[in-house]
Amino acid sequence: MGSEGEPLVIGGIAPRSTTTQRHYQFKYKNIPGLDDRLSTNEQNIYNLSSGQWIIPSVSGQCFPPNAHFLIEKINYDKGIMYGGIVPSDDGYIPTDSIYLFQLSHNTIVSYIYTLPIYRIVEIFEGNADL
Repeated sequence: MGSEGEPLVIGGIAPRSTTTQRHYQFKYKNIPGLDDRLSTNEQNIYNLSSGQWIIPSVSGQCFPPNAHFLIEKINYDKGIMYGGIVPSDDGYIPTDSIYLFQLSHNTIVSYIYTLPIYRIVEIFEGNADL
């Protein structure tokens, strides 16, 4: 996603000991039963040539802390994220939320959708816009 040589890294589970710098626009949730783990919705871009992490600005509806989701690239700057599991007080619960996002100059614009499957297919195939 984004420029060539700049992979997008999204969310997941992180060791609490390495998550020392928290960013105001993202959420960090404790995982019941896993004392040294956090679930997060961080979205970062890694510049391969410079070795630097970029913390993009995020606008729109940011997804909650999530893991085990599917992301598919639609084209060079658009993607779709589906499903996963989100932390709850009792552990994790599955989700079937759909987020469409677009990268633009170190900004991620994200939208949550409840769409009929045919519309998602149209977007995925590039026959409709976000």
